[in-house]
Amino acid sequence: MRVRFTLTSCVAVLAAGVALLAQAPAAPAVPPGDVVTVAGTRFRVHTIGGELKSGYQVIAVDLTRDGRKDLIALTEGMQDLVWFEAPNWDRHVLIDGVRNMSSMAAHDIDGDGVPELALGYFFSGRPVAQPGLVNILRHTGNPRDPWTMTEIDKVPTVHRLRWIDMDGSGRKVLLNGPMVNPVEPEVGIANAVPVYLYHPDDWRRETLTEAPHGYLHGLTVVDWDGRGPHNLLTASSLGIHVWRRNGGGTWAGQLLTAGNPEPWPRAGSADVVVGRTPARRFMAAIEPYHGNIVAVYVESGGAWQRRVIDDTIVTGHALALADVNGDGRDDVVVGFRGKGHRLYLYTADDDSAERWTRHVIDEGGVAAAACIAEDILGDVRPDIACMGSSTSNLRVYENLGR
Repeated sequence: MRVRFTLTSCVAVLAAGVALLAQAPAAPAVPPGDVVTVAGTRFRVHTIGGELKSGYQVIAVDLTRDGRKDLIALTEGMQDLVWFEAPNWDRHVLIDGVRNMSSMAAHDIDGDGVPELALGYFFSGRPVAQPGLVNILRHTGNPRDPWTMTEIDKVPTVHRLRWIDMDGSGRKVLLNGPMVNPVEPEVGIANAVPVYLYHPDDWRRETLTEAPHGYLHGLTVVDWDGRGPHNLLTASSLGIHVWRRNGGGTWAGQLLTAGNPEPWPRAGSADVVVGRTPARRFMAAIEPYHGNIVAVYVESGGAWQRRVIDDTIVTGHALALADVNGDGRDDVVVGFRGKGHRLYLYTADDDSAERWTRHVIDEGGVAAAACIAEDILGDVRPDIACMGSSTSNLRVYENLGR
């Protein structure tokens, strides 16, 4: 049975208003290898990695220079950083002896065709508990052999690493976003959380901003202004900011939205992505930190209007975006790792991005801590890959088309 709700005009203008969504029929739990149809699109489900204790992040990158994207699986509960080589998903170990891994980002610094990897590990949400190591991993000639690791910094609660081309030169720098203030023993809304920047020339730490407060959970690199150089979105307990680098080399921030309007510790936003329909740009966010809300923001009259399209997820932690069904509108992928974990796809009902329908991709098969939505298998269509935390697995949802 399909139940449809519609927005009222009063809900659309309320910061805390709920934009009710249509809900597609639930799908059963998906056995690996089965084909499911979601929003008119068929997906073949592959479990390519099991026994990945407390899975936390997945990235797709070509490590072997063969034109295929391999998958690197980062976990909190293992001491091996492993990757799976396309197309047969053979398993290899990049490095061992690391634990409490929290973030990873890939970029080819030296131009040899194989990316270097930034890795954060020894993570804890309490600044006094772990040192928070930031390292650069490099291959030694054959990417299938163990890689070398060089420490560049120690930052307690290191949580998000990203590469950004901040001036359009193509030479990227590394961003490091701790989850909370790295020196304050207690987490609070009054505590500033820095975003650090490192140039590969010397890896000297610079501070981009200390504007986020409370929890800083999301760093999203985007071309916000459409001018080429990348901008940065931060999602924290203060909401969503966009950051621009000015001519003097400093960064200026602009608050786009305060996010969830409830008091601390349920204030603000946790993760954000930016999508488009043929008619407009929108933002999608999980709110608040480890929260229960999926919100969509559309711009109207110079302000970003908040619409809650779901408030039933439990410990939301995975957010991705792509036009998976090929209708010209970006779709939102959300996974939650709490009780009753599911993987959802939200599709816009029309180009206004004001009404959405929720579809179940996987019910119970992956407790997604992180997902990506991009062309992994090289057939132009965006696939989905998710790392499971309590399910300790890596699943790929191969997009077979409509």
